[in-house]
Amino acid sequence: MRIRMGLIALAGVGLGSLAPAQEPYRQPPPPIGRILDAAPRPRVQVSPDGVWLLLLERESLPPIAEVAAPELRLAGTRVNPRTNGRSRMEAVKSLRLKRILGTGEVRVDTPAGARLNYVRWSPDAKRLAFTVASDDGISLFVADVATGKATRLTEPRLNAVAGDPCRWVSSRGPLLCKLVPTGRGPAPTLLTTPVGPVIQESEGKAAPNPTYQDLLQSPSDEALFTHYFTSQLSLVALDGSAKALGPPALYVEAEVSPDGAHILTTALQPPFSYLVPWARFPHQVQVWDVEGTPLRTLAVVPLQEQVKNAIDAVPVGPRDLHWRSDSPATLV
Repeated sequence: MRIRMGLIALAGVGLGSLAPAQEPYRQPPPPIGRILDAAPRPRVQVSPDGVWLLLLERESLPPIAEVAAPELRLAGTRVNPRTNGRSRMEAVKSLRLKRILGTGEVRVDTPAGARLNYVRWSPDAKRLAFTVASDDGISLFVADVATGKATRLTEPRLNAVAGDPCRWVSSRGPLLCKLVPTGRGPAPTLLTTPVGPVIQESEGKAAPNPTYQDLLQSPSDEALFTHYFTSQLSLVALDGSAKALGPPALYVEAEVSPDGAHILTTALQPPFSYLVPWARFPHQVQVWDVEGTPLRTLAVVPLQEQVKNAIDAVPVGPRDLHWRSDSPATLV
């Protein structure tokens, strides 16, 4: 390995006033570059009516700007604080529609250089919803399948730190989305000098756990976690108008029933843990009507730090609640 170092001496100029020289990235020989930059095979989705194939064209490697973007490691999730989404996600660069029978093809009109994610068909297969990430946030777009024309429905204020931020309520809209709460304000300042020790108490109970990464480590981390995971559930109509449902909370799931009349919500609650990721934090599962009124609390699940370490071990109590797809509003 060769290390090159050098000093530049200029009369009357201190070294502290000079900008550091940086050597640009070196490119490999053209054959290797073409191999590395070759696009992978697109992912494919079939439309609900079985008429279309949706080709999600991916990029080979993420740009260096994304790799170098700021990153917060909070409770098992890596968050991009600029976008309020997860960092380093595989992105889709374009969308194409091909008829399964016939030769018709439609290219969806996406913004140039867009990084797309969370592509969802409407129940009647006439529209596509997808998100577009920019430097300052994530926006919701909806495209017409027949023409490929796409329309932006929201400003870049979707909250995608816990996953897919939007679900169709019905074929003609609206969509149920997790948004950054209005007036949220700046993120808490990370304390570089602790005001006291971090204390963890043992209650004398065995709590074997795998060694998770990116866990919370301090009250400052807890404050950042609460800031970025808090969202406002809203109904976003196809004209871009939004109606807030309920108060802001740490929603990690909001699933619409097949009949579009009910919402299954999962919201995290304190106390948070420094031993397990957020999926094992205390949470409350409720059923709402589509206007945001709670109808029934299905489960209040406590902190899950003491799940046995056996391969088939599971937490005690209700888990993995979801709607049956073949029934109007039946929970499993």
